[in-house]
Amino acid sequence: MADLRTEIKDAFDKEQGAFPPPAAMRHEVIQSVLLDRHGNRTDVGRQPNLQWVGVAAAILITVAIVAGLMSVRLAQRQLPARPSPAASTPAPLVDYGPPPAGVQLIYVVDPRNYSWLQGYDWQGHPRGTVKLAQPIDPATVVMRQQADGSGFVLGYTGKGRTASYLDRLGQPIAENPQAECNLAVDQQTFTWTLNIKLPGHAEQQVAVIARDEGIGQTGISLAACSFSNDVAILVRTTISYPSELWVIKLSDGTLLAHHTYAANMLGSVVASPDGAYVAENSMAFTSSPNPMGAVVNQIRRVSDWSVVAILGATGPEVLAFSGDDSLVLTANLPITEGKPSHVGLMDWRSGRMLWHYDSPEQLGGLLAQPNGRDFAIALMTPTRLEPSGCGQTVQTACRAVEDTQRDVIIAHGNGSTTPIAGRFVTLW
Repeated sequence: MADLRTEIKDAFDKEQGAFPPPAAMRHEVIQSVLLDRHGNRTDVGRQPNLQWVGVAAAILITVAIVAGLMSVRLAQRQLPARPSPAASTPAPLVDYGPPPAGVQLIYVVDPRNYSWLQGYDWQGHPRGTVKLAQPIDPATVVMRQQADGSGFVLGYTGKGRTASYLDRLGQPIAENPQAECNLAVDQQTFTWTLNIKLPGHAEQQVAVIARDEGIGQTGISLAACSFSNDVAILVRTTISYPSELWVIKLSDGTLLAHHTYAANMLGSVVASPDGAYVAENSMAFTSSPNPMGAVVNQIRRVSDWSVVAILGATGPEVLAFSGDDSLVLTANLPITEGKPSHVGLMDWRSGRMLWHYDSPEQLGGLLAQPNGRDFAIALMTPTRLEPSGCGQTVQTACRAVEDTQRDVIIAHGNGSTTPIAGRFVTLW
């Protein structure tokens, strides 16, 4: 794109007929053609002399053709691992009928109709359409799907218990049909408790986790909750680093293990869905040099706290475990807002990287296939600050502009990928 004349020549000489400009060319692509690498308008946008009207018109037509060509090339370059570059081309808006029972589904919302939730199976095939009574924009209303796609949660599940639930057909139901863990903190005594809610039963307290002197710069979060393994993992974050970890038996509240971390040692702790493993991501990965940081990113087995894998001195960072614990989704560079993300799929036992993404988009969300090896990955245009030059003076304030729509791909455990055609708002 730095040498527009070369692109024009190539467009006419080689691919003029093969890549006509699309009818609905995206604004960003048009702007990228009309701006130089410094963000300034090129001569194409200036007022021409009258004797050059014909030449200018030809140049403008040429730029449109090249913009169409580049839009196709960009789609091809954004995700080299995709088997098809058509992920950003929306498919016709189709009613796929009621989603089948017992099939794990990935749900997205097509911005053309906020009343429909479109469900895809883990092979990328459309399998059902949930029709809501009222349109809901998940970008502004808190809404998420159950991990297996068997229902939906509206609102929050933390303090206040304001959540409401929908079944797989989008109909309101009285309670969550799945067992769930909840954390609560008493605002008077500053006591953290782990609670569980089983279908058909009232919520009950499992264990008191900690009592703080006050609400300050620490918090406790739920890293894993597995009823099949009868275990929950909780992590305290102090300022911005993990400082404590608890392993709790769900059935009777027994404290199975308690581990502490030195200040600034870790950047994050990620648990597998079944609570069998934790990944410790070194602070050195995001803050270097850091003499207090852990030397390596590593994975521990929770039952005996032994190190079972060492991933590297400064990476990759583990973002999530697969549903069957065999793989991890990783980041080779820190996930930073406004920056392209470099993520991959790794067999952590062998250290083999099965798939990687090294293109301009930013990670915008992920969903692990329950009990499986696949990940649904949402990619978006990196968040940017507006207006141009903001923050350079006190008078010019900045606002972050986030891409509300996502390109969605499925990264399979065998290293292949499947794109879902279109751009969506995701429910995960």
